[in-house]
Amino acid sequence: MALAGPQESNDDWEKMPKSLDQLFAGGDLTACKLAKDNPESIAGFKQLTIPVVDHDYPASTPAMWNAAYRKFGFANAANVMVAADPAKSGEIFAAFKADARYQGGGVGSGFKIIACEYLDEIDPLAKAIGAVNIIVKNQDGSFLGYNTDGVGYVQSLVAKLAEQGRELSGQKVVILGGGGTANAIAFSLVAQGAQVSILNRTVATAETLAKRIQDHFGKAAVASFGGEDEIILEAQQAVAVVNVSLKGAVGDWEKFSALAPAKAGEEKINQDQAREVLQSLRALNHPPIISDINEQNNPTVTLDMARQEGLATLGGLGMVVNQGIQSFMLVHGKELAAKGFTETDVKRVMQEAVRKGPG
Repeated sequence: MALAGPQESNDDWEKMPKSLDQLFAGGDLTACKLAKDNPESIAGFKQLTIPVVDHDYPASTPAMWNAAYRKFGFANAANVMVAADPAKSGEIFAAFKADARYQGGGVGSGFKIIACEYLDEIDPLAKAIGAVNIIVKNQDGSFLGYNTDGVGYVQSLVAKLAEQGRELSGQKVVILGGGGTANAIAFSLVAQGAQVSILNRTVATAETLAKRIQDHFGKAAVASFGGEDEIILEAQQAVAVVNVSLKGAVGDWEKFSALAPAKAGEEKINQDQAREVLQSLRALNHPPIISDINEQNNPTVTLDMARQEGLATLGGLGMVVNQGIQSFMLVHGKELAAKGFTETDVKRVMQEAVRKGPG
């Protein structure tokens, strides 16, 4: 895969004194307790991939990667998902670079955009998106950044549409949110022939993303933007509505639907407004698929309410599996080939790991 040129170096971040073990000991990195099959620490492993996120949640990544490590004979290797403060990214990525055990790993919520500052090279698609979700550490210690989120999501949406006898190309998809994952999904959807409408609480964020997409593809019609007050109108014209915001994620916004504005302590108002949106969509001849990338093993309010109204839904697990397969191949593809294994083998193992469910 062709790579863009090296990013501007930041001399300070590589001089940070703390080691990876010190960051764990000091609590700057903590193993996620809610993630399935996640080791409690990095102790005892000789080869590590470390997804880093800003909050703990029931992720499937460790289960998929660790199942692959066991199946394909990666002795003393582990995928350990950690939660950390993005404000300490300099120390974190310096420790990753200095530690020979670190082979790369995922970049999740809170880190997808800021991680680009600490990379030596970025894949062209990831550079256009402005965010990465996987880092590969070269033998010379350099960091390469890629983004497999968007492609992984689009694959899952195309499969869901196919079940209905529908296609993605030429259709509108509404994206609720404007962060790193929104960037990845929006760019990938347009690359596959869709149009996107980006709606966000902070309209300026949605506008910036829409204009970047327009500039990249050279067409103003491929992306539009607006605020949360436009959800019902835009959703009525869409083939799918996908939530990439924190509404429904574990934490302060867990009890809120992404289909309506949210204010702290006003869960009922939010859900009542979301129900009105869903009921209007249910009346359409071809209602949109309601999708929420936050849902992996546990239902979100957005999808739970959509199912109650009889609408087709799509969670985030398919995206997680699809991007996980691609990411694993980026980090370990050469080792797998040497062992005689293929991407198809990885897919089989990772799908089985998530089918086992929580636990």
